Amino acid sequence: GIPPAAPAAGTPPPTTAIGDRAILLSWSEDAVHLLAPPLQTPLGYLSRGEQRVYIDPDHRDTVQRLLAAYISVSTDLWRIPMPGDDPRVPIPPDNEDREFEAWDLWHWDPRAAPALGDVRILAAAPTHSSLQMTCVPVLNDGGGWISATPFALTRLVGGPHVPAVETFGEVTTGVRYPDRECNGEGIPVRILSWAGERP
Repeated sequence: GIPPAAPAAGTPPPTTAIGDRAILLSWSEDAVHLLAPPLQTPLGYLSRGEQRVYIDPDHRDTVQRLLAAYISVSTDLWRIPMPGDDPRVPIPPDNEDREFEAWDLWHWDPRAAPALGDVRILAAAPTHSSLQMTCVPVLNDGGGWISATPFALTRLVGGPHVPAVETFGEVTTGVRYPDRECNGEGIPVRILSWAGERP
């Protein structure tokens, strides 16, 4: 289908209940994963768990630019700033948290679970949504049901196809309940998913 158009400036997007379409999986005792698979193959994928950056060779320059990466001539490692780093400050050699091996994209496993801080680069347009969860089931590892107040989310879908970045991390918080009616006391949880930056 045709993705919804971005709302006019200053207009809040309508709230969409996602209970029937959301797929939630347990992540940890205090977090759940709201699945959001990419609608197309990424141009690049930064895996913090593997310390690798997977790159479509046809888009190497674009991936390098969007990750603000410096490529070491001597080691071929990509030095990539972490969230909160000043990209203008050079990363010294042997900074293991910020050095990544470069691999061709065909080595990337799209079925692998992301790690916090993973980045994917998609050629797509940002679409802004306001979402709400009302007693959405968790489908694995003990189950439970999640409710959350409306929250804003920006995802890269549809066109025009302009390369942009999504990051995997906390998008909102909610409450996990033991029963399908979401009554009584629940446990606070973080809701993790992919999100792009609002322009």
